[in-house]
Amino acid sequence: MNKIISISDDLTGSMAQAILLKEQGIDAEVLVNFKKEDISVKKDALVINIDSRGHSSEYVKDRLGNLLHKCAPDFYFSKRIDTTLRGHLLLEIEMVLEFKTESIALVVPAYPSSGRITIHGHQFLNGIPLERTEVSNDPLWPIRNSFVADYFKGKFQVGSIEIEDIKKGPETILKKCQELCIKNRIIIMDTETINDIKNIATACISLKKDIIPVDPGIFTAHYFSQILRHKTSGFILAIIGTLAEKTMRQLEFLKKHVKVHVFDLDVNTLDDNNLNEKFALFNRENLQTPFDVLVLKIKGPLLKGKQSTVSAALAKLSALYLKMYKKSIKGIFVSGGDTAISLFRLLHIELIKPEEEIIPLMVGGIISEGGLEGLKVVTKGGLVGEKDALYKAINWLK
Repeated sequence: MNKIISISDDLTGSMAQAILLKEQGIDAEVLVNFKKEDISVKKDALVINIDSRGHSSEYVKDRLGNLLHKCAPDFYFSKRIDTTLRGHLLLEIEMVLEFKTESIALVVPAYPSSGRITIHGHQFLNGIPLERTEVSNDPLWPIRNSFVADYFKGKFQVGSIEIEDIKKGPETILKKCQELCIKNRIIIMDTETINDIKNIATACISLKKDIIPVDPGIFTAHYFSQILRHKTSGFILAIIGTLAEKTMRQLEFLKKHVKVHVFDLDVNTLDDNNLNEKFALFNRENLQTPFDVLVLKIKGPLLKGKQSTVSAALAKLSALYLKMYKKSIKGIFVSGGDTAISLFRLLHIELIKPEEEIIPLMVGGIISEGGLEGLKVVTKGGLVGEKDALYKAINWLK
């Protein structure tokens, strides 16, 4: 499971972030004073206090730069910011975005239960713009402006989604994010209530981008709780080595009932040398969003004499997933006899204990010998079953 690194510029903020994560079921620890030791994330999340708010920009560059250098690139990241916009906001966000080059920063600065909300891009404290509150007299960071986007204008373009669209719910938020992601790497969200924050988190789960939450902690907690719930729930790996129309109809029926990602292996451009590259690209673009079933299938037409080559390629691709996501895969569905035997040979599966004939000629069993011992499996011929056959198989596996 990917670990979470949340970066904070002071200790009180670090502690608050850890509690918010805990409330959402994410086990977190706080690194009270990051120095220059290696990063060790023993729980689900590590909140790191870089203690930068009271220091110079050079201090930030050294401290945060050293931290990022020690982090694995596959960590999830968030940046905890102050609700009244104090601190090295721009510098710290730019450094994280330069480290995570394919990510976007989603800024949700509101904390509704403490009277901090964001409306039409402006930050309010108990209904008053920040520059007209006591934070305008802060001795270190006097706030003269409540317009959030001004704090993030620098190397990267900044977009925003205003409250009217936020109130329309996750579908509208997702659509707006997709439009803004084309040109902007920083997106600022209006937020008035905790429900607004939850809707933003729900929308972002389906956004095919790596998200860096930038917020006082609520958005971070809700977003990552959904991410981790999805990852720990697991998925079914469905391998389809047939182009039979009956099986394709079964796949279309399945898509209407569960969340499915489909990896199409084009048999006419099949090149074993770039299979790993296609595998990595598909994962990067698709597997950050929730799904129930990952379908690996061929894309035709299938030329005569190519079946064995295609079955071997599907088996190799399946083995890659089983190796990388072994703990997340809860069962295997295989359609097509040639594909099934190619896969089982490659994985050295010798014994399967039949459990149930789910429908005539579609059997569910349990692998009883080998590295995948205990994993449930369903086998089906390409011409077997009505339109709901694949759906029934997935339900049996789940």
